[in-house]
Amino acid sequence: MDHATDKLKADLINVAYEDFNWSVFDGGACELDEVLGNAETLPFFDDKKVVLVRNAPFFNATKNRMTGPWEEALIEYLKSPSDSTVLIFEGSAKPDKRKKLYKSLTKSGKAVEFSKLDDRSFPKWMKKVIADSGKTIDPGTLHFFNRTDCIS
Repeated sequence: MDHATDKLKADLINVAYEDFNWSVFDGGACELDEVLGNAETLPFFDDKKVVLVRNAPFFNATKNRMTGPWEEALIEYLKSPSDSTVLIFEGSAKPDKRKKLYKSLTKSGKAVEFSKLDDRSFPKWMKKVIADSGKTIDPGTLHFFNRTDCIS
């Protein structure tokens, strides 16, 4: 998940203006109005800004701490989100796809789920990441990284 977020950040934000156009919130500790206020603010000397909400409990079936008015405020924002903002909600629990909030998100944006890589997928992914950085890795070292006690 962090790899995808870092790639989005690198692709969308000019490093010179990162302090102005990259915002990170803890969904368990922040208020939704802070997030939405930031999302509605225009980017500074750039085309896009990215707002990341880590540990977002808003879409979970069991840990949702969002009350009716807050949920409605987010649904309203999602009906007409800012064109200049990429708003990312990151959570560790599986989202409840039956919820009105989740459906609103998928209507105006995109939901991407990242599952844990299994023992067969991890080496392929690791080789690709290393190759994308212009490096190589020998099979023995790759096998070391694939051990479950190293990646858990």
